[in-house]
Amino acid sequence: MKKLILILLLIPEVSALIVTEFMPNPEGPDEDLEWIELYNSYNNSMNLQDFYLNGKILPNLQVNPKETVVLVRQLLDKDNDSFSFEKQYGNQDNIWNENFTAIESSFSLSNTNGAINLTNLTYTELIHYDTSTEGFSFVKESLNGSFTISVIKNGEPGKFNILSIEKNLTENNSTNETQQINQSIKLEIIEFMPNPKGVDNDKPPNGEWIKIKNLGDPLNLENFYLEDNSNGKLFITSSNIDGNIFLNTNEILKVYRNTLEDFSLNNNADTIKLKYNNTLFDSVSYTSSLEGISWKKINNSWISEEEKEFQEEKETENYIKIEKVYGKINFDNTLYIKLNIYYKEELDDNDVVLYIENITDKIKLQLYSENINYSLLLPLKIKSNCDNEFNEGNYFIIASGISTYDKKRIFVESNEKCDLGLSGINLKESKSIIVTETTITKPIEELKNPVLKEKENVINTKETLYTSKESQIQSYALILFVALLILITGALIYGRWENTHKDNIGSSWGSERTRRKNYGYDFGEYKK
Repeated sequence: MKKLILILLLIPEVSALIVTEFMPNPEGPDEDLEWIELYNSYNNSMNLQDFYLNGKILPNLQVNPKETVVLVRQLLDKDNDSFSFEKQYGNQDNIWNENFTAIESSFSLSNTNGAINLTNLTYTELIHYDTSTEGFSFVKESLNGSFTISVIKNGEPGKFNILSIEKNLTENNSTNETQQINQSIKLEIIEFMPNPKGVDNDKPPNGEWIKIKNLGDPLNLENFYLEDNSNGKLFITSSNIDGNIFLNTNEILKVYRNTLEDFSLNNNADTIKLKYNNTLFDSVSYTSSLEGISWKKINNSWISEEEKEFQEEKETENYIKIEKVYGKINFDNTLYIKLNIYYKEELDDNDVVLYIENITDKIKLQLYSENINYSLLLPLKIKSNCDNEFNEGNYFIIASGISTYDKKRIFVESNEKCDLGLSGINLKESKSIIVTETTITKPIEELKNPVLKEKENVINTKETLYTSKESQIQSYALILFVALLILITGALIYGRWENTHKDNIGSSWGSERTRRKNYGYDFGEYKK
């Protein structure tokens, strides 16, 4: 949770204008869509003209007690660029007739390392913020509280934010406001794993987990939490999720159990509640669970993972699924990834790419036959980390192509032994084998023993996957050396044989003339 540094200098007996929400980094032009929400916490009316904002005097406007007013950089679309505060938060008729007051003012907010200084020389509110997220405002948790990033994309100018409304629900007992909150946030629990294989509180991607889908407007899920039947809470943070904590419409977030918190799912029966500041948005109860089988919500009915696969068998389209990962998940180690690919509809782009983000090269597959189920076991070589180029932690295995994809989170540990030679060169780097591309022309049948036979299919192959140039040169040099050695040996044998027989002159040597001609011997009288 990104919080701001807030400094308030208050004079006793003086209530004043308070900044309750502001948008420094809108999704669009800053000069058109930046705004600051102010709230009059005093029991008397006050004029904006008595206040300065970052050194500039505010417009002449009377603000009633407990009234909210929004300062905007461009209220109506004067420059015809289709961006203005009215087009973003009004009914887009280029006339401001909404149920809260908005007025143009001269100011500018920085996206990073920004500040807001609101003062009437008697009261001063100074706000510092380091970074901002595009499309999300900063909002106060309460009138006297600190700022957090809004859960609602584009913010909610002109009215209390969700936290302030919920804080005042008890005081005002407003049922209508509660209904409005539940209507603006539409989250649904769609799947959960209460009884995983192994330890329930194991580190991700193992252990218990819950999937949440956003059916409403984009929002920030930070500070939402899951609660079990024993009131154990699992807060949603950027460190225990698979996905983006800023959840867009129809996106899904996977939340892993945190071993530091008291939240846990019983294997026999439990209830999961999705809450924000004690407001319930969704819940699901179950009475049993099977090890390694999750519960999924399909057409408002909860069924197990195996039942879902049987139900959707005839309706499925192209899909890629990362089924299993074999091998020690360390740097400078080879993993074997079991992929299940169903290629139902033939596409122009029939490539499938498999890799681990940042730490492996990519393996590229080509699928040729449609209506085929491919079961593949593929090696991925994790790069060496002896130079400390990477961090130990979570990485994603990604398989994408044929208009679909799948990803699986793994935790890569730094158990690598980095032995250096005398010259300081990393010896491991010279031994690495890189497979960059593989072509698959026909499916591989499902193996009965996935651990042993699948590895044997990769490791014991007779085909040479890769040969370096250095190895080729060494092979050629060895062949030339052997050939030269044979020639030298032959020459030596022939020379020895010649020396042995050249004095042995018999009839087999031919005529006397031939001997004189070939060997220069003078037998008897010889005249030229």
